[in-house]
Amino acid sequence: MMNKNSKGLKLANTAIIAGVASILILQTSVFAADKDEAVLVNVDNFVRAETAAQFDRVLQIPGAAINTFVHYRDPVALDSQNVIRMNRDTIYSGAITDISEGATLTIPDLGGRYMSVMVVNEDHYVNKVYDAAGTYKLTMKQFDTPYVQIAVRTLVNAADPEDIKKANALQDQVILNAVSAKPYTHPNYDEESLRRRMTRWFSWVEARLILKIHSARKKM
Repeated sequence: MMNKNSKGLKLANTAIIAGVASILILQTSVFAADKDEAVLVNVDNFVRAETAAQFDRVLQIPGAAINTFVHYRDPVALDSQNVIRMNRDTIYSGAITDISEGATLTIPDLGGRYMSVMVVNEDHYVNKVYDAAGTYKLTMKQFDTPYVQIAVRTLVNAADPEDIKKANALQDQVILNAVSAKPYTHPNYDEESLRRRMTRWFSWVEARLILKIHSARKKM
């Protein structure tokens, strides 16, 4: 049984991992914005800039386009992971979607298999997670921004090729229909100031978490 202190350590370690993963994402991103004067990233626009970097990264995957899913058909190899600790019992799908004029997301009958569909807006806010069959409306009234990222996780037995094929078939049955398909754009955020801001944030978080971990260990 996990006690209170061990729970705290687990949460702290998870937060550190999330921070490292975010830095790795930023280091591999290239902004795909209009070539306007660069906008320095500060505490006020950091969330939008960091989210824009991640949206760009998704759209740079071969085969990616607005309102179009990119599917990873197999569990991610241990030596080829985009972020730290991607799940070995999961296959991933993702799409950047224009919901400015409305869209729908359809999840098929899953036949008992677990699937989650997370919707992340341009403020990096997760307004909704869907995990049941049905057709769901995606609107700016609900999700607040004209573009969202749809992130799908499908449970799979990584050691069973037949189970992977069944999961792949379900991936193909997740359908996006959007009224608009305008290209994703954003301000020309300055990458160097974004990296500096992320480094400062991570250093602050890391320092606070280390103090909490030491404090928790003393109480064990």
